[in-house]
Amino acid sequence: MSRINKVLFLIYLIFSIIFLTKMLYYFITGLGGPIYHTVTVVPLCLALAALYPIARGEKLYSKLSYTLNYILALIIVGIGVGASIYLTINYEEILLVRAVTPSALDIFISILLLIAVYEWLWRNNKVILFLAIGLLLYSVYGSYFPGPLWHPGISWLRALTSLTTEFETGLFSILAQIAATTVAGVVLITALASAFKVQDSIIKIILSLVKKRRYLVPESAVISSAMVAMVSGSGAANVAMTGQFTIPLMKRSGLKPHWAGATEVAASVAGIITPPVMGAAAFIMANILGVPYWEVAVRGFIIAGIYYVVLFFSVAMRGLLMIGRGEGAEDLLIVKPNIFDVIKFILFFAIIAVLIIFLGIYWWDPMTAAYIAVSIFVVPYTIVEFISYSHTSLKDRLKHLANCFITFIIEYTKEVSGLVMLLASLSMIVGVFTITGWVIKLLGYIVAIGAQNLVLVLIIGYFTGLILGMGLPPSGIYILLTSLLYAAFWRLGIDPWVAQFFFFYTSILGEYVPPVSVAGAVAARIAKAEYFKTVLAAGSYLSSLFLMSFIIYFRPELVTPTLIAIVSAIEVILGLTAISIAIHHKGISSNKAINTAFKIIIAIIGILLVFKNVFNIIGLLYYTLFSLVVILDVIALYIMFK
Repeated sequence: MSRINKVLFLIYLIFSIIFLTKMLYYFITGLGGPIYHTVTVVPLCLALAALYPIARGEKLYSKLSYTLNYILALIIVGIGVGASIYLTINYEEILLVRAVTPSALDIFISILLLIAVYEWLWRNNKVILFLAIGLLLYSVYGSYFPGPLWHPGISWLRALTSLTTEFETGLFSILAQIAATTVAGVVLITALASAFKVQDSIIKIILSLVKKRRYLVPESAVISSAMVAMVSGSGAANVAMTGQFTIPLMKRSGLKPHWAGATEVAASVAGIITPPVMGAAAFIMANILGVPYWEVAVRGFIIAGIYYVVLFFSVAMRGLLMIGRGEGAEDLLIVKPNIFDVIKFILFFAIIAVLIIFLGIYWWDPMTAAYIAVSIFVVPYTIVEFISYSHTSLKDRLKHLANCFITFIIEYTKEVSGLVMLLASLSMIVGVFTITGWVIKLLGYIVAIGAQNLVLVLIIGYFTGLILGMGLPPSGIYILLTSLLYAAFWRLGIDPWVAQFFFFYTSILGEYVPPVSVAGAVAARIAKAEYFKTVLAAGSYLSSLFLMSFIIYFRPELVTPTLIAIVSAIEVILGLTAISIAIHHKGISSNKAINTAFKIIIAIIGILLVFKNVFNIIGLLYYTLFSLVVILDVIALYIMFK
């Protein structure tokens, strides 16, 4: 078996090199355009996603023998590669002539491709699979559904072509195109960080800064995890990546296991909402609004800043409550950072700075900015890695560098193939909404509700996102919310930026929402804590994020980069900090009744300040409320940190 695995790994590596070369060629030249590029890439991603597990010696299906797993994987690889070649050769003919009236061979290839995609969904996200199959049946048998769900129905052939050979509505539509171009470009940064173990250096550097103050260990974990999450793009993946270091460290410093896991969850979510890299959903938002990505990122800075400040105080209060000031944390530093860790750390910030310059000053698209940034920094990272192994022979150093580049290639291929398949699968769902005309019907109902009570529409959208979060990743939730509700929000007069950020921050909660919180489950497993305890504790840290969607609606200035937005952000920070104090503060007195009364009061005035527009608090009443929040915040924090 080991010999077979080595051969399969070599095959996967060769495929990955070809795939990376193809992607870089498109990034540099843009030849063929995004549709042609996506048509060739999606089937290849399907093949790579099937080949990756068995190349690592794993099984696609644990109950099947290795032989059957190999055969199944090779069949899927054959379908993917064959479909890519076929669609590439016949691209213009299918696009211009046979999209709606396909040939028999077109239909055969489409069926094989659809089955292979469903198989990938079965292994990776059954919720999307069931949703996709259900909507496919709905598109054909819509005439059997009652009331508002009724539609005339379409033929099986029309349903099949709309999901495959009609490149504008199915597997190869705009969402898949964004994944295969913009998002795939940004993943180069993630792969570079993984190849040279930048995340390890970040964690060691941040943790080394708190060796004199043990109670700051949770804070350092937040900072390091959030920084790594900026380029990982997934809360659950980041918990798995950094949590194995930070969670045991927080436990050893004195934090209870479920609070250690909760802290890591909150920190990982923080990275996803932090510019200049905000996950796949932010790139889709830029495309929907028809603006450069930097316009999305620059608006995200303010809201991310609010969340970070409130999270900082929340984690600090919880750390002091459980750890106390106590002794230093020198005993916690298992591996101390060296000069090479420091250089990698600096280079990481340099990449972020270069990205900001490319995106914000030169207004390059993220794909171009990312691949040029990686092209610039791969050389210094290579030099640092080569020198850091100076204690070994030249042969060993070259072998180590080769392993770094192999890791880069494999990590890139794995991440891109997964993201492309996810967004391509979601494209099929959106395609069904389009061809059945159901979204237009839903638009009428939502607008009718909004005409009576606009807040009710927001609540419907919000809880729809939370329910979807029980089975879908954030990008999937965002796509569905946008597809279903954006037109209605626009018709009801909600600012497009407000609507999109409302969907974005609601979708982020998908990383957390119980009872199916992947990030919470991973954190609880690493912390060896109870799942629900960990998730509930994380919820207390994420309280500001739970309110953020509604805060954005009632404070639309937060998504407009102006001085007014800064003033509004300060008010929100003060109000949310007051709420955080009510949740995490040890109390201002030894008397339990006084503490309870204080926490209730400070929570109420915090909510009043955050939602001052809802309660129409203006004039003298506003200044009184603002002053009261400031005074109580300062008193509470002084008592906690003195």
